[in-house]
Amino acid sequence: MSQLPTRIDPIVMAAETRVLEGLLPLARMPRVCAIVEQPLDTVKLRLRGTLDEAGRSLLLGHVYTQISMQCQRCLQAVAVQIDADFALAAVHSEQEAALLPDNYEPLLLPLGEDVSLVELIEDEVLLNLPIVARHEVSECAASTKDVSTAADGAADDVYQPFAGLADLLAKRPD
Repeated sequence: MSQLPTRIDPIVMAAETRVLEGLLPLARMPRVCAIVEQPLDTVKLRLRGTLDEAGRSLLLGHVYTQISMQCQRCLQAVAVQIDADFALAAVHSEQEAALLPDNYEPLLLPLGEDVSLVELIEDEVLLNLPIVARHEVSECAASTKDVSTAADGAADDVYQPFAGLADLLAKRPD
């Protein structure tokens, strides 16, 4: 794996069909660090620049990592695996982005500017995180049986203000 650059120019990468492979530490991704339990992991990435049949500059990539997040059922650490492919097309305006085929995500670039590789990969990691991190039910420390039993017992203790109304109506003289 080679040394990764800090910034990349997607247009040049596509024109020269460059390939980048390497590891990025999660510690360099502040938005991911705010979510994960232990930002000591790394993201394995592969990024390839190419041109499609219409001459669009593309970045075809793959990210892989396994990170630790907090399970929202039991509040313990849960391992979350991210193994995702992505296809970004470099565009210079919202109008160009609207014309892209559905299988490409737009990468909006002001003319002549490059992008931060770390931010690009961080975006892909964030997009592939689960909305709610949790263990499988069979592996979770939180017992769903205890929760349902407690809820069933609580239903018996609910005050019912009109429970005696039927008796009063039955005793009432017409």
